[in-house]
Amino acid sequence: MFDKTRYFQQAEKILQLNKNLAIEDFIKLYDMANSYENYSNRDCAELSDKIISYTFSNGVSSEIMIPWSFFNTDLGLVILKAKYGYSNMPYFISDIVELTGFSKQYIAREASKGNIKGIKKDGTWIFAPDDVNEYLEKKGIKKISYNPTNENIIYPGYERQAGYLSENQNEE
Repeated sequence: MFDKTRYFQQAEKILQLNKNLAIEDFIKLYDMANSYENYSNRDCAELSDKIISYTFSNGVSSEIMIPWSFFNTDLGLVILKAKYGYSNMPYFISDIVELTGFSKQYIAREASKGNIKGIKKDGTWIFAPDDVNEYLEKKGIKKISYNPTNENIIYPGYERQAGYLSENQNEE
């Protein structure tokens, strides 16, 4: 599911840049995502939000901007799993619009009717990859999947380092 070594390497990079977080926060988050103990949804959400806030807050705006590629990292996936219960990259309405060419309103109606399985969390529809693929199959659209990246954690004000893998390359 998650590569524990990579997860803690990514956490260490964040800890070097931000003294408001502690390694215990990342240990607890990892435990939450792997359900080693019984944690409430609220505890999972609060710790996930704390780590995201301290990692991506720019100090200027209260709006936190998270690069989408962050959720392709082990740390990003652990946060998604802890906060939303997803172990794979979720899709949002805008992703499905891009895949299908349908309007946002149409996809939202399809979700409300139950034609595409998803959950509405804080006013935002979130869809599991398998459910999106099932929906695309029903509509006669080719299945899709995310390509993995070997991208480092991105922190505001620091240079972005990324090396995207092609389908014919193996992860290092």
